[in-house]
Formats: sequence, C-alpha cells, structure tokens
Amino acid sequence: MRVIIFGCGYVGRNLAPAFVEEGHEVWIHSRNPASLESVVSVPPEHRVAGNLHDEDWHPALEGDWDVVFNLVSSAGGGIDGYRISYLEGNRSIQKWARARTVGRFIYTSATSVYPQSDGRWVTEEDVPDVAELSASGRILREAEMEILQSGVFERTAIARLAGIYGPGRHLYLNSLLEGLPELPGDGSAWLNLIYLKDIVSALKLLALTDQLGSSEILNVVDDVPTRKQAIVDWLAGELGKPTISFNKEFQGSRAKRRTTSTGLPNRRVSNARFKALCDWQPTFPSFREGYADILGKA
Repeated sequence: MRVIIFGCGYVGRNLAPAFVEEGHEVWIHSRNPASLESVVSVPPEHRVAGNLHDEDWHPALEGDWDVVFNLVSSAGGGIDGYRISYLEGNRSIQKWARARTVGRFIYTSATSVYPQSDGRWVTEEDVPDVAELSASGRILREAEMEILQSGVFERTAIARLAGIYGPGRHLYLNSLLEGLPELPGDGSAWLNLIYLKDIVSALKLLALTDQLGSSEILNVVDDVPTRKQAIVDWLAGELGKPTISFNKEFQGSRAKRRTTSTGLPNRRVSNARFKALCDWQPTFPSFREGYADILGKA
C-alpha cells in the first residue's frame, strides 16, 4: 500500500515503522523536522516538513494514496492551537485530497468529546450537542463532523483515542519517581487509557480491515477504566515508594479548556463497538499490563 502519515509525534513515529516493516511505501509529514529525522526507517525523500494547515506541502505529495492518517496533535497555544491543528489542518488535507484518490482516511480524535461528569459508561453515540462540550471538545467534535460531511474520502474511520501512555510517556510514574507532594485533580475520577502498542495495532487494523462501513467512529481505549488514585497507589507499590494523593483544589494546565458547566469529565469509555466490529482485543487490557511492560516486569 501507499501510506502517508500526517503527524510524526509520539504515535506517528511508532506507527510508520510498523508499516515499513510490512513492505508498504510509507511517507511522513510533520511541522517538526527533528521528528521526521527520528523515523530512520522512512527514507529522507519520503519525509515532508511543513505546517499542516498551510498548503505549501501539497505539491510534495503527488498521486493517489491507499491510506491517509491524520495523527496531528495540538500545535500548542491553547484553544487557538487546537483550532489550527484540528480544524484548519483537516481542511488542508481535504483540499489536497480532492485532487486525487484516497482509499481510506483515518483520523485520530480523542475521548475529550465526552463531557459527562457523573462516572457513567459512554459509547460512541453519547456525544451531546456541540454547545454542551468543553472548549477543546467542541473543536474536536467540529473537526469530526466536517470530515464525515466532506464526502472527499472513499472510506473514513475516526478513532477516538483515550489517554495515551507508554515508554517515555507516563505522567504518574514520573511524579512518583520525582517524589512530588501532591497531584492535581480528583483522585476518585475515572481515567480511560490506551497503551501505545495497542494504538499502533488498532490503527493498523483500521487501515486493513474490510469489516467497517464507509464512515465509522470508534473508541480506542483499553478494557478497564480505573480511578486515578488507584493507579497511583498501584504504581507506588510496584516502585516501593509512598503514594501521592490528589488535590481537587489544584488543577492542571489542561483543566480550563476541558471544563464544561458540569465540571471536568469523569466517565468510563466503552470499547465494545470496536471489539465487536473488528474483533480487536487490546494486548494491554488495563494499566497494570501496560505499566508492567514499561517497568520491564511483563
């Protein structure tokens, strides 16, 4: 297959080698030249630098494509960065795609589109009206709807990723190792996670499967939502260190753009639809298996 991956961050630079290893022609695009250079399995002539929301990169990616991934994360700068990355970036891809054939478009959204704050289980259908979403959730949902309504791509899959963790990306583990006195937020709130290796397997499956319709939205999340404090307590036990408590009065930098009229999100996200449609199973069904892999105890 001919594959282009927009966004060469934490997920993209791990997904690209997985397709290269299977013999596919892989191209990568990023606003960060250093990120492109880190993917040594992709030849230099297949690495394209530029801002996704601009059109300068369009001439560098010619011809038709079997699979197009948009894995771009926020460009920073708060809500304006969200708008540039998720709305303007997708609009640039759509304009580029109108001049060619794209077999399948896969976009990674996020479970931030679920604003529920009472701990309930949510499925792909449980996104309320855009006006009820948080500032960041609203932009993510608008981007999803524009993609689904564009009619540009033959087949589209939107993967709503839960909280990403894996080697080199493990906030609570770092906090324990650093001996921080407290953590921001509510320790009784539910946390929905997905391990990096399971994201890669899920995205590969979405690129290859014939079991999906022309447009799908799927939650990519592990099997076991867990309360934040329980994760920190378990990690502390594994490390032989004192646990750290959460402080509700102390909120992290992301809290403001994630808050709605009912507060911060606190819900359990279901992966049942993805598992049923595609026979997908996470290799790391809970945070325990994932952190065991990170800690070398698997």
